[in-house]
Amino acid sequence: MQQQVSIGLDLKPQTNSGPVALAFYISPQTRSPQNELAQRYSGLRIHGGQQQFIDAMRAIEPSIERVEVLASATVPQLYLTIAGSPPLPISVLGEGMNSVANYVTAILEAADGTVLIDEIENGIHYSALESLWRQIGRSVRETNSQVVASTHSAECVAAAYRALRDTPNILRVLRLKPGTQSPAAETVANYDIEALEGAIEQNLEVR
Repeated sequence: MQQQVSIGLDLKPQTNSGPVALAFYISPQTRSPQNELAQRYSGLRIHGGQQQFIDAMRAIEPSIERVEVLASATVPQLYLTIAGSPPLPISVLGEGMNSVANYVTAILEAADGTVLIDEIENGIHYSALESLWRQIGRSVRETNSQVVASTHSAECVAAAYRALRDTPNILRVLRLKPGTQSPAAETVANYDIEALEGAIEQNLEVR
């Protein structure tokens, strides 16, 4: 007669152990609440990341003079001073500003981790995309983090190429190709910098 044996495992984290790596997911529907965004910026400032944040925000609005956290109705928010204006809450400055603030605070906080961004171009004017990618590339290099971004914009892909072509190991584009019988992706086209350059020059589809 076979004897049944049960084994129980009690898995406990090490004392004071932290996460293996931080990860963030950002989409147009899941951006951080204003108080959380203000808190994340405060953490960056404490650790010396204030200038990186301001540089990235200036990719969208070059005339930003100052960024600060102020309490409005007891809720802390990011306020921006633009070209001598009174401080304005970032929540009234448009989708692009809020998007970039979310992206940059997440990348700088997720050192050695991963940031997933859906529809990265959402709310951002096409003329600012190259500057945005340049700042993302800089933040990624300085934090050793990884950004995985999705886009339906060919201009967004081209802007990433122009911004990052001098650092070829930092960018890779994966194009998901739908099947003939289903919209689900069946194949993946993998572009490194050289392949992406050729595809853009020949006006091939890279989205």
